[in-house]
Amino acid sequence: GHKCDITLQEIIKTLNILTARKNLCMELPVEDVFATTKNTTEKETFCRAGTVLRHIYRYHKCFNKPLSGLHRNLSSMANMTCSVNEA
Repeated sequence: GHKCDITLQEIIKTLNILTARKNLCMELPVEDVFATTKNTTEKETFCRAGTVLRHIYRYHKCFNKPLSGLHRNLSSMANMTCSVNEA
């Protein structure tokens, strides 16, 4: 639905901003949330990504505001029952 599209757009915008920044925090090793079994649902992937993000901004104090917003958006995506269309 429309809310899903807006949330996904916000996630992409935040990721583009963060990846454009040259900062050591962007070089931190993180768990590959997409390296999962075939049976993993989109909701489970969003939840895993949110957990990794929460760990980064709580313990490394990197980009707290944009990462907490990204975490919030991923968490809301996990609770939505909308499909994510592939581009």
